[in-house]
Amino acid sequence: MRPTAKYADIPGFHLTALAAIISSMPEREDTAGAHGEDIRARHEIRKSLIAMEAEEREMERAMKAFEEDADQAKRNIETEWRREHWGHEPERRPEWEAE
Repeated sequence: MRPTAKYADIPGFHLTALAAIISSMPEREDTAGAHGEDIRARHEIRKSLIAMEAEEREMERAMKAFEEDADQAKRNIETEWRREHWGHEPERRPEWEAE
């Protein structure tokens, strides 16, 4: 490989330095490919985390709704018991109040 005039005019230019730069090109391409794969993997992880956080929020809302429904059912049972006992407290309290 003969250096062109523009490379030959550079002080300290060596043909071996040019050969080293050229030989490292495939290595750079491999590094760029690995970097791209890393970015794609991180993107997939980020998407999974976002989906899991959304699922967590949905489950928390469902749990809160379930607890509210359970509390409403307890109030309805207590109201019905008082009606059955003519406004007085029943002899045996509900299971959840005995605790």
